[in-house]
Amino acid sequence: MGKPIAGRTKAAIQAAIDASTTPGERFVLVGEYDFSADPDKPLVIQKNVELIGTAGTVFTGKRSSGALVKIHSISKGLTLRNITFVSQALTSPTALVYCNEEGDINNLLFDTCTFIGHKNGNYNAVGMNAWSAVGNKGARFTNITFQHCTASAGRMGYELLSHKNDGDPRITKLRFINCRAEQCGTAIADYANTHGMGFSISGDIADVTLTNPVCIDTLLGIELVGTRRFTVANPRISSQRVVKTTDNQLIRSTGISLSDGGSRGQSAQDGRITGGAITVSGRVINAFYADAVTMAGGTHVGGQHAQLQHGTGLRFLNVNLECTGSHYVAEFGDERNVVIDGGNWSRKRATAAPRYEPLSFDKSCSGTVRNLHIWTNKAIKNGQSDNYFGNEPFTKNYLYSASPAVRWGNIVWNGAKQPDHL
Repeated sequence: MGKPIAGRTKAAIQAAIDASTTPGERFVLVGEYDFSADPDKPLVIQKNVELIGTAGTVFTGKRSSGALVKIHSISKGLTLRNITFVSQALTSPTALVYCNEEGDINNLLFDTCTFIGHKNGNYNAVGMNAWSAVGNKGARFTNITFQHCTASAGRMGYELLSHKNDGDPRITKLRFINCRAEQCGTAIADYANTHGMGFSISGDIADVTLTNPVCIDTLLGIELVGTRRFTVANPRISSQRVVKTTDNQLIRSTGISLSDGGSRGQSAQDGRITGGAITVSGRVINAFYADAVTMAGGTHVGGQHAQLQHGTGLRFLNVNLECTGSHYVAEFGDERNVVIDGGNWSRKRATAAPRYEPLSFDKSCSGTVRNLHIWTNKAIKNGQSDNYFGNEPFTKNYLYSASPAVRWGNIVWNGAKQPDHL
């Protein structure tokens, strides 16, 4: 099974790891280990070993330590399995478990681990930072896997970043398999627009796969910023949170964000989101400068409209998308070569009178919309069609505003086939 570690403290584990001279050496852990002493000195792992938990293994910082483990300089491989990392501390410099830029990391596996921080603590459950302010510096992380893990913290669940924004990926081959994030972003309301992410993957990261990710009660489910070649399969995101900041701004929960809105260099590119179910108080998806991204299948409901701007080659294939608020189902601004093919886009369960068209393209847009069912709620306006222009019939100017470069074919509005505009 492996070598047992005598002593139930962080110091005992540190001594065993430091003494290891055999790559791949396995250590077996049993029960609870106290990490509360020396709160500014986490367990440092820079050896190619395996830490295997048994019998409910817990690393606890209790009320004093929110920084439990720091990982760097892993040349061949590190495995942490069946371990719960937990703390009731209000502060931490970074995260419960933190991988930093002091050295490259290769072949890192977290298997069936749980990360739980204090709900009012301004720190992440898991952090991974390959960034350095010095030119051409910073670490390289590759072949990083989380499987069957759960994270919950006052700031973010899993935050992985590089942020060089020079197109050279510092984190590659990143995988999440059957992982969860719960109740993230409960600490500071004024930072609710930047905290509260379940999975935050940002800045020069490539070859990313999230399979069956689950986000419950997060402010932002999945963030992919500056990410290239990604796949999100069967996301299940559910959150009705609405946070009011001290200056009375309302932050509503978002399902998937593909950019921070800064520039094309910080966008998501070459990705695919398939299936799943997203139900949030805010936007199902927003994307700024995102290129060559496909959303296929799935049934998603947002309290606010999906917002897509300044991208190229966005594709929505047989996506069921609904907005229950008073705005568009989806708004496209300066989006080129959009394809919407199939699916149901609906305001059928909207509870407020419409302020805009169900679907909008501005004059800079181009693309094709076909085989789409659009549903609106006539009950809101005493039997009239639920659209911004009263009871006018479907026309190309009504539905997609000012863009002659968007082609429409086989559109069905509230069950009635509409004229094609090709």
